[in-house]
Amino acid sequence: MRKSAASIVLKVMMVWILVVYSILLFRRTLLKPVADVLGMDYKFYLGALLAGAVIALVACVGIALQKKNPLELTTAKKNYSAAGVMLSVFGVLMISLGACYDSVMELFFGEDIMTKDWYSWVGTIAITDVICLIAVLALASKIEKTPVEKHKMTFGQFISAVFMNAGVIGAGMIIGFFADQLMFSTVGTMGGQAITDMMMGSDDFWRILTVGIGAPIVEELVFRKFLIDRIHKYGEGIAIFVSGIFFGLFHGNFTQFFFATGIGLFLAFIYMRTGKIWYTILLHMVVNLATSVISMKLVSMLDLEKMYEFLEMENMMSPEAEEIMMEIMPSMLLFSGWVLFLIASVIVGWVLLIRNRRKLFLKKAPEHVEKRKLCTAFLNFGMLYFLIMAIVRFTSFYM
Repeated sequence: MRKSAASIVLKVMMVWILVVYSILLFRRTLLKPVADVLGMDYKFYLGALLAGAVIALVACVGIALQKKNPLELTTAKKNYSAAGVMLSVFGVLMISLGACYDSVMELFFGEDIMTKDWYSWVGTIAITDVICLIAVLALASKIEKTPVEKHKMTFGQFISAVFMNAGVIGAGMIIGFFADQLMFSTVGTMGGQAITDMMMGSDDFWRILTVGIGAPIVEELVFRKFLIDRIHKYGEGIAIFVSGIFFGLFHGNFTQFFFATGIGLFLAFIYMRTGKIWYTILLHMVVNLATSVISMKLVSMLDLEKMYEFLEMENMMSPEAEEIMMEIMPSMLLFSGWVLFLIASVIVGWVLLIRNRRKLFLKKAPEHVEKRKLCTAFLNFGMLYFLIMAIVRFTSFYM
C-alpha cells in the first residue's frame, strides 16, 4: 500500500528529532566525537529540534485532514506500528518542545519570565496537555479502532480498586527504591531525590492542576483509551502489557518505572473490564493527588532544621528541647499519620488482590494473534522507535 507524503515526512522528522536530541544530550559525553565533527553550538541543536517538532506537528495535522486513510491497516503488525507511532509522537514532541521551551520564551519575553511561579507549569500544560495531545488525536483519528465493551463499576468496586491500586504502587515503589540505590552506587545519581526536589520546589496550585488533574486525564487518554482501543482486538494480555510497560518507560527513570508500570497494568485491566476511561482517570487522580500533592505538602510542612536541632541536643528533656518538640509535633503527627494510612492502604490492597485473584482473568479477543505475539507487537517501526526513545531518556537521566 502506498504511504502518504505526510506519514513519510512524520517518520523522517521523528528520526531527525531523536538523532538531534541525542547529540544535544550527549554531545559532551557519549557523542562528543560526533559533536566535535559537526562543530555546531547549543542554539543550532535547539533550532533543529524546534524545526523538526513543528514539521512533525504539521505532518500529524496533514494526516488527520486527508480524506483517504493513510494509516489504513490490513495486519496486526501495521496496527501495532501505527499505535507505536502515535505514542512515540506524543513522547518525542514532549521532549523536543520541552528542550526548546526556555529559549523560545526568553527570546519573546526576556529572562525575567523564567522567575515566575507559573512558568514551568504553563509550559507543561501548553506542550503536553495541548500540543502533544492534539498530535495524538490527529493520528488516533486515522487508526482503526475497536471500542472496549462498556460495564459499570459499583461504588464498592471502585473503592476496592483504589486500595488494590495502592497495593500495586507499594510493591513498585519498594522495587524502585532498590533500583534507585543501585543506580546511585553505579553512576552516583538518585532519581528519587531529583524528582522530590522538583516537586518540593513547586507551587501547590500548579502542582494540583498539572500533576493532580491534567496529567491523569492526558495520560489515561493516550496510554489507555487511544492505545487499547486500537490493539486489544489482537489479545487482551498483550494490550494490557504494552499499555503498562510503555507507560512505565514513558517516565524515563527507574525510580518511577516500576510503580508506573504497575499502575499502567492495573488501570489497563480496569479499562478492559469497564470500557470507561473516567474510571481510570479518577483512579489515576487519586494516586497523583496522594503521592505528588498531599505527601509533598506534608513533607514541606516538616521543619527539618528544627528536627535536626532537636536530635543533636544532649539533653532532650531540657526546656529548650521541649519547646522545639512542641513546635514540630503537629506536623510530625500529621505526616506520621499519613504514612501509616498509606502503609495500611498498601496492605489492604494486597489482601484484596489476593482475595480477588480469580477475577483477574483475560478474555480471548476475536482477532487473537496465536503465534509470535511479542514479535508482532514490537518488531515494527512505531514500537521500536518508542523503545529507543525510552533508552535515550533513561540514559540521559543518569548521565
